[in-house]
Amino acid sequence: MKIDNRIRNQLCKKMKLFLTIILFTLCHGLTAQNTTTIVYEKTYDINGEGVLKRQLSLHSDGTFYYHTYRRINDRSPEINLYGKGTWTSKKDLLIFSADETTDLDEKHSLNFNGSKARIFKDSSIRFLNSKIPWVKGMPLEKKT
Repeated sequence: MKIDNRIRNQLCKKMKLFLTIILFTLCHGLTAQNTTTIVYEKTYDINGEGVLKRQLSLHSDGTFYYHTYRRINDRSPEINLYGKGTWTSKKDLLIFSADETTDLDEKHSLNFNGSKARIFKDSSIRFLNSKIPWVKGMPLEKKT
């Protein structure tokens, strides 16, 4: 009888260890973050003398970053403008928001709050409206 109890106890310990490993693996897999970033951009040649580059990064955690770079010629200074905030989607519409206390600072001065963009079948987007005048109508293409 004692041998049977010892074997039963050993099997119970092995089963508990096995279940613990399985549960740990499952929990770890469920909590692992799947981070994806989709980048949209457009680069313009300015009469062979300069460049204008616009880039929007949408992150799977619902945040976005925007960067505009402009260099017209060797005599003019480079201009970098930045924006950040959060985004949501409704069907083929992207809605941007920015918290003035956390998203806007000395570097990130572009306020995309209330901006909206439409996603097209070719994976490009175009801004429908924005408080930033030059953003309205701005097209960006999905980077591959």
